[in-house]
Amino acid sequence: MRIYGGINKSLITNKKPRVLRGFFLCDNGKLVFFEKCSNNSLTKARFTCYTKNKEWRKNNAMQKFFGLDRLIGTLEENHRFISDCWAKYSGAPKINLAKKLVIDVVDLKRNPELMTTILQYRAYLFEIVTELSLHLAERGFDSRIKNQNSIENKLQTYTKKKEKGKIPLYKCLNDLYGARFLASGFTIDEVYRHVKESYPHLRVMDATKDEYKAVHVYFQGGNYNFPWELQVWRAEDEQANKESHRKYKQEYTKWEKETTEEV
Repeated sequence: MRIYGGINKSLITNKKPRVLRGFFLCDNGKLVFFEKCSNNSLTKARFTCYTKNKEWRKNNAMQKFFGLDRLIGTLEENHRFISDCWAKYSGAPKINLAKKLVIDVVDLKRNPELMTTILQYRAYLFEIVTELSLHLAERGFDSRIKNQNSIENKLQTYTKKKEKGKIPLYKCLNDLYGARFLASGFTIDEVYRHVKESYPHLRVMDATKDEYKAVHVYFQGGNYNFPWELQVWRAEDEQANKESHRKYKQEYTKWEKETTEEV
């Protein structure tokens, strides 16, 4: 059995013991978190295994969603763990993403610390999600961390909508880390109903629009956590969806060029 792991070395001070926190992601779907504290001769370790509810594995009607359920479980546990580490050890100010609006971030004169915190979280993701991204890539799942220019463009786009940027941040910056699952053998509506019924605590939406057909699942777990996004595509819609993304990319590239010229 292969395992994939990551370690977060944190909380090293003169007064407090050294704490090592990390996770092991096993091929059998188990996610093992550990916490090891050492202070002189005192050492203690705690291991906790997380597995998805096994009942759905026994249900033949749910077997076709096994791969999707496994991915959702992996992303959910990693998001929870990484969000907890960020909140406890980053030292960054907490942002209530339900109360802070897009316009608050765009107005850098009033709230310069908001964009700073967002970019700090993005940099933190680069440090800690490498093993997760490699694990997903080996299983054929795409994942990425949103680049800074794309973040800025998305914020600006939301200020041009009818709400003029008066939209909660969690609805805009909901994909700083994103993954994609290609589904086969079921419809978009079936995927939406399955996720909605099986994971009522997660935000799920049918993101179908024009040529683009997908279900988006969001992992947040609290107003102070930056959401992650999972896009579920049907294999037969892959090319049309990629073409839709290319059209968006062209608009983004045009915005980036205009912004550069203004500077």
